[in-house]
Amino acid sequence: MIRLLLLLLTFLLRVGVGSLQGQRGYEDDVRRILISWNNATLKSLTNQYKSASDEKRRARYAQSLDEFKSSNEFKYWKLVDTASARYKFLAMLLSKMKNKEVFVVEANRMGATAIIRNYVVWKKNNGDVKVEYYFFSNEKRWIKENFTMTIPNANISLPLSNYLVKSSEGFNNDDIIISHFASNAGEVTSEFFSLGTLSRNCAVKDM
Repeated sequence: MIRLLLLLLTFLLRVGVGSLQGQRGYEDDVRRILISWNNATLKSLTNQYKSASDEKRRARYAQSLDEFKSSNEFKYWKLVDTASARYKFLAMLLSKMKNKEVFVVEANRMGATAIIRNYVVWKKNNGDVKVEYYFFSNEKRWIKENFTMTIPNANISLPLSNYLVKSSEGFNNDDIIISHFASNAGEVTSEFFSLGTLSRNCAVKDM
């Protein structure tokens, strides 16, 4: 009887340790990919700030840079803010994103009342995409809306910089970030689109 109890206890301990290690491994993946994601977006924002054609646009990019750094805790190199909307979003979806090519569109409206909303764009083999909608609630958690959309022959692909146009030619009324996650969930590409700089040809216009 005692031997049986010891065997059972050993089994439960092994299961518990294995589960804990698996959870830690998943969290490490989230942190690693989040750092790549943040750095890719920061690089796009910084490049556009440096190449801004006038002081008004430069000031707008400077404000966007400050907001992005503040919301993602860029005070220290490779610091991960586990309370950030991006971390919570990635932690929620990473297991679904692995082995699939996916675009994430962040359409955030900042101000007195911030509206944080993400579009998750799953590519299909036939060129169509399925779009899911998520919003960040007042309870600081992501909620999936009970609505999906399919866009046939969607124009969304790499390089994302192809969709960057002059402010007079774009359609977006708010800043938008489009990010691409490769099917191995390792490589991340991200492009920042300031007010009016996202091409009307991009499938995001139909979302």
